[in-house]
Amino acid sequence: MKRKTLSVRLVDLAATRRYINAIDFSLLKEKLSRPDFGLAWPEEKILRVEREYRNWLFLRRKYEPEALTPTSKDMDEFWHAHILDTKSYHTHTAKIFGSYLHHFPYFGLRGASDYQNLVIATRRTHELYLAEFGESLDAGGKAANESDVVSAKTPLICYLKINKNASSSVRSVLRHFYGEDEYKEITIWGRHATDGQPVSLESPDDEVITAIETAREGEMSWRCLTTNLPFGLHRKLRREVAYFTLLREPVARCISWWCFAYANRKSSPAWSRLERYDFSLPKIFEAHAFYELSNDQVRMITGTGQREVTKDTFHLACELIEESYAFVGTVELFNRSMSALGRRFGWHGDFSIRENAGRKHIKILPKMARFLFSEANEWDIRLYEWLTKNYLPRHL
Repeated sequence: MKRKTLSVRLVDLAATRRYINAIDFSLLKEKLSRPDFGLAWPEEKILRVEREYRNWLFLRRKYEPEALTPTSKDMDEFWHAHILDTKSYHTHTAKIFGSYLHHFPYFGLRGASDYQNLVIATRRTHELYLAEFGESLDAGGKAANESDVVSAKTPLICYLKINKNASSSVRSVLRHFYGEDEYKEITIWGRHATDGQPVSLESPDDEVITAIETAREGEMSWRCLTTNLPFGLHRKLRREVAYFTLLREPVARCISWWCFAYANRKSSPAWSRLERYDFSLPKIFEAHAFYELSNDQVRMITGTGQREVTKDTFHLACELIEESYAFVGTVELFNRSMSALGRRFGWHGDFSIRENAGRKHIKILPKMARFLFSEANEWDIRLYEWLTKNYLPRHL
């Protein structure tokens, strides 16, 4: 059977422009508009970004082989959506460029000279767009020019999200101040790596590797990042990182985690996993079955991949909070902690948001739960006491 060949590249630029304008993006736009399948973009935004993308395709063709960058992060999202329609994308780009138009997402991340080349390319894209279409990208959607590529010396604000420590409330504040273009959330599932150790930045899991790659790809675009990856992301990036997080009184945190597992027992596997250990805290602690329930705040703060937390790990946590974190507050002092962060990062407004503060299913706690949680969280308790007695009086 003879293989069907791709359409031959259009030679005439006027015909190429007509072809690009005629590409049917109706399903792609429908997907982008949907909150369940896409990004829930409003119609006005979709039409603006669609026009930007069509213009950019024409610029790429007319000025090839110049390295032109996406005109904005939104246009890049539109391009990604087009790429995912693999058959159509293959046909369209073959017709326009004579071959498949590849997407290389690491431009600017391979050292200082590569970053400078990115700055030059984005400036050139901006100039050509203005010259070709008589329209400044700044007037219609933010351009991916120098102002859209953050300096490596500007710290990336990183909220280190620890389970059951008011993360929903903190993320609401961050989304309010940074919006969808400058704020990103990168989440992995669970605290156990495939080797049985607590997840760290050195874990061999594909999920961790993918999360790090995602952070590397977008590090020069975002102003703020939320992640439940443990401490250490700055070692994987070119950009400086300003970490912050909230701690919580450890016994209250463990009780909240247990009650949350019960409340979500129909949709989350945590409760059924607890059942395998007969809901026995001694069995759970002995098997290291849930790192979340034993000194995990110290693990997250230090980024350690070790099961056992020791006095040395505790001291390391204190040192890192003093030297490597922009600020660490507490859930119990939520409003004051968020106000301190506002002063540190230039936020202005009301921070008195507390979500997911629902009722606790205390009756389902195992016998002696408070005592056993206290025993299992010696170093989390010491860290919390040090934070509230030594650190916060100097920083609130």
